[in-house]
Amino acid sequence: MLTNAINAQDSSDDVEHIEISEVNTYQSLNYQSINRAEFVNTAQTLTDVLQNVNGIQLNSVTGVGNPVSVSIRGSSSKQVQVYVDGLLINDEQFGGFDLNMVPLEQIESIEVAKNESLGFASTPIGGVIRINTLRESGSGYRLSTKVGSFGYKQATLSLHSQFSKHQVSFNIDALRTDNDYSTIVPQPFTDPNSPNEEKIKNNEFSQYSISLSDEFNLGVHEFRLTTQWDDKSKSIPNYQNNNPVNNRKLDSKSQRLGLYYETSFQHNLIKNLISGVNWLKREELFYDSPHVNKNDLFLYENQSLGAFSRLPISINQLLITPHINFSHYRFGSETLRGTVVKCGGIGACDIKAERNSLELGGRIEWTSTDGELSLYSAVTSSHNKDKNMPRRADEQGRVESSEQYSSGEFGSNFRFNNYLFNASFSRGLRMPSMYELFGDRGQMKGNDELTPELSNTISLNTKWSNANSNVNLSLYHRNLSNSIVPIFSSEGVGSFRNVSSAEVVGVELDSSWTFSPQFTAMAKLSLIDSEIESDLVAFDGNKLPGTYGKQFSTSLIWRAAADLNFRFDAFTNRDMHFNRPNLSDNSTSGFGNGNPADSNTFDFSANYRFKKVNLSLLAKNVFSDKYKDLANRPSEGRNIFLKLSYRD
Repeated sequence: MLTNAINAQDSSDDVEHIEISEVNTYQSLNYQSINRAEFVNTAQTLTDVLQNVNGIQLNSVTGVGNPVSVSIRGSSSKQVQVYVDGLLINDEQFGGFDLNMVPLEQIESIEVAKNESLGFASTPIGGVIRINTLRESGSGYRLSTKVGSFGYKQATLSLHSQFSKHQVSFNIDALRTDNDYSTIVPQPFTDPNSPNEEKIKNNEFSQYSISLSDEFNLGVHEFRLTTQWDDKSKSIPNYQNNNPVNNRKLDSKSQRLGLYYETSFQHNLIKNLISGVNWLKREELFYDSPHVNKNDLFLYENQSLGAFSRLPISINQLLITPHINFSHYRFGSETLRGTVVKCGGIGACDIKAERNSLELGGRIEWTSTDGELSLYSAVTSSHNKDKNMPRRADEQGRVESSEQYSSGEFGSNFRFNNYLFNASFSRGLRMPSMYELFGDRGQMKGNDELTPELSNTISLNTKWSNANSNVNLSLYHRNLSNSIVPIFSSEGVGSFRNVSSAEVVGVELDSSWTFSPQFTAMAKLSLIDSEIESDLVAFDGNKLPGTYGKQFSTSLIWRAAADLNFRFDAFTNRDMHFNRPNLSDNSTSGFGNGNPADSNTFDFSANYRFKKVNLSLLAKNVFSDKYKDLANRPSEGRNIFLKLSYRD
């Protein structure tokens, strides 16, 4: 919808558009693809890109490099699947994912599916975000550098070459920022009794990333080999007193390797075979040194190996695609410096954990001969086998668990003149993380009776479009059951339990209008309401946490000249529900109007291209609106970035 509007004066925008075999073949209105031309010169991070997708809500602790919570149509972040080049990067131990894993400069496209899968895996409750890394063609290079507020610096070098039957690409990206924005410190280190506004200390973030890919073919056999090395370091400030001797930080190193294979058949039924193997290893070092008297060090190791295969079978207008996915995941924690806690005590101990997952399923798509009507259906059976044990051989207590559940979806599309209608039903699930199943072998106990979170979602969608305008309207209703929540006793002993169900209803409206060759206007509206049902009084009758009830945004794109674009974006967020402090009146907090998480922000970007040089300006939260972030802390305010790039 938006790609042509943003760069209508030059559809290439100096960006190679490569066909990606992973994209969906059906036209579900719950699906959206965002091409590189839409964000390469107008966004700073992946979060900036995703916030423009209606139905996605992102909450983060203020500052580059901090964790980001993603919600799709009111889901929790754990109910969202995130893939990089076909590799599921959700952490099986804790259920989360790292949106900072791939620098934005190395992304080719982003695909989003709401309350549906992307065709060949289990159906999630919230949806799917799939990141496809950059795929170049021909030979050349690209240089870019970016500077911005709070000590932000970034540089990228990309080389690509075509020789023989190979297309080789190499990318290196370096980023560093101080994140030293000003914030209110409740108990300053120098004077604990006098809250004061100070520049936050020990909040630096750095990331160095190298990627290499090779695409080649041998006759009818096509291969793509990708690898990425990533090194990140995030300092962790003390927001309460801004302690200058605080040295807490989290260092992370990861390596990713993928091999993708596709072959074609000269057969009436079977056209091709698509397979792949992925490997990911991530090591995290947590330096727990908040003051001079403590200097502990902990190691967390994550490693996953996955493989998939599918075989599309075409029979007239019918496409049947059976698929199989397998993954092996390992997690380990180890105390390298500090007090070693024995398992079974009051604190978390060093452990090892494993999960083997097998998914078997298939997808069926049918399209009428005139293309006006299509139907699709997918079913996946998921099998998990888990085990958890103390890391040290002198401690006993191996625990095992196994689960088997099914998920699926069904949808139909009907096209009539300028209208496209879509209706879908999905049965989504989220398997418990291993931490939820087994606890930490301290005061957080395991629960072998824990079952997956389940959902039934119905969505009705329609799209109207003509040469200059389009309007999308979506209505959805979700019943969520078996919500997994930690419950603690008065002694502080806890475990995860299935404690509640919830009902979610929502409306999404997207519209765009190109009313002249120079101007395109867009507007988005998202309304969500929810109610929890539970036997526990603390949850019953509440709304789902971490979700804005009302979101509205408007955008204006001005193509002032063939090589000069401007974009203006305004975002309004209302009715966030986290907990009682977030629902308190704002007369004492001094932020926003009412709910402290309410925000009105305005972004501006400008892009100028002269031959092979591109100059971009991005200003976020131009008027420094004061609101509170995911951690209930003041936002960082205005951010300004300048980017210069050259492409040969």
